[in-house]
Amino acid sequence: MPDAEDAQLSAVGLFSYDNLIHAVAGATGSVTAMSVFFPLDTARLRLQVDEKRKAKYTHEIIAEISQEEGVKALYRGWFPVISSLCCSNFVYFYTYNGLKA
Repeated sequence: MPDAEDAQLSAVGLFSYDNLIHAVAGATGSVTAMSVFFPLDTARLRLQVDEKRKAKYTHEIIAEISQEEGVKALYRGWFPVISSLCCSNFVYFYTYNGLKA
């Protein structure tokens, strides 16, 4: 049966520098990946919503959006997605690394 000292050691282990490093790395990796692939998600969304669009391929959609609306349009809505993704992945990786045996 675990005693008070074991509980205190496990609590200290949960709030360790190692857990923080894993959480920051997980959050940074998810932000980087989503930032790179966000234009593909924008193109997918446009293909699903606008059925009358001439272009039917991803690279054509990306080029069309860039020419007509500018490159910034490919990243419209990026900040709310990145904010929630960063927070959730930070918590996930911190908790996972802290609780794994």
